[in-house]
Amino acid sequence: FVVVEVSDGAKTVKGFGHNSISAVWADRRDLPLRERERQIKECVERARRGLRGFAFSTPFDFYTKFALKNRTQLPNLAYVMALSPIDLALWDAYAKLKGKSIFALPEVKSRMDHDRPRTVRVMHLVGMGDPVHSIVRAIKKEGIAHFKIKLGGRPDADAKRVNRIAEIKGVEKVTVDANEAYGSPGDLSNFIGLLGSRALRKLLLIEEPFARNSRTRVNDIGARVPVFADESCADHRDIKKLYAQGYAGVALKPHTKTFSGTLLCLDELRKRRMRRTIMDLTTAPPIGYLVGVACGSRLTTIGGTELNGRQYYKNWKRLIRSFRASEPVGWGVSEALFKKYRTAARGY
Repeated sequence: FVVVEVSDGAKTVKGFGHNSISAVWADRRDLPLRERERQIKECVERARRGLRGFAFSTPFDFYTKFALKNRTQLPNLAYVMALSPIDLALWDAYAKLKGKSIFALPEVKSRMDHDRPRTVRVMHLVGMGDPVHSIVRAIKKEGIAHFKIKLGGRPDADAKRVNRIAEIKGVEKVTVDANEAYGSPGDLSNFIGLLGSRALRKLLLIEEPFARNSRTRVNDIGARVPVFADESCADHRDIKKLYAQGYAGVALKPHTKTFSGTLLCLDELRKRRMRRTIMDLTTAPPIGYLVGVACGSRLTTIGGTELNGRQYYKNWKRLIRSFRASEPVGWGVSEALFKKYRTAARGY
């Protein structure tokens, strides 16, 4: 949870931002988890000190003139994740100074596909150990029809599981997320070859099959099923390389890879006619959750928006019921509401 104070000379406002931080996901170095977490916290503290007196015209200045030029020992993905709450808070303050909501700002509005929010189609995450009845419950109780299935890197077992889920009544679309588990295009091709006709018809995309620093080309696989990058795309500068490797699109995480970076990613994706989807990092209300939903409602995406916080946070229904946009500017989150959720976060 981050609070920034910004002044334009005539008025001073507070901006709020927060995000889920996962060293397990963002930093795969061979270091103890506590050490990786310590370095992420240290990165945030260094940014706090470095931003005192920082002058900017728009929050893009923070991203391009500060974030991208003050790299630490952290991997790129962990670095942008660490700075994402600050970036969100700066956008909040900037919009408040302008007297506008975030999505009414010209810098944001011009990059969205729709001026007004539309219904968000939610995808449900199916983890490696999740039972089949959890899928049936999501279909019956929430009306969800799109499921994101985690893969383990074993073609036979993965295909068997995806085929089984695709047969469930009410499952209309699936995506699969390998989380870098596959070691070669041959293994991934074997997985696709083992899928039944129904699973193939319902399969929208394969997310991050290979290691995030892999130079593997995916053109041949992409001719059968679109391949999207997630961990491989830490910021907008990665998209040129991914396009050359044959990736069809990118999984955007506007709450995790910085909102500024997401807007610049949209520019790069449009230049190359690449597609996008919006994936989650188990975000919670108010701002982390809101950013994903708001972007998903204004962008045309493949498969909708992943919102898995509803699956894993305790007291999710209470968290959502108590969240209401309380201000017409910025992210719509008042200081009182922000403090309320910051206190509640201890029980997430």
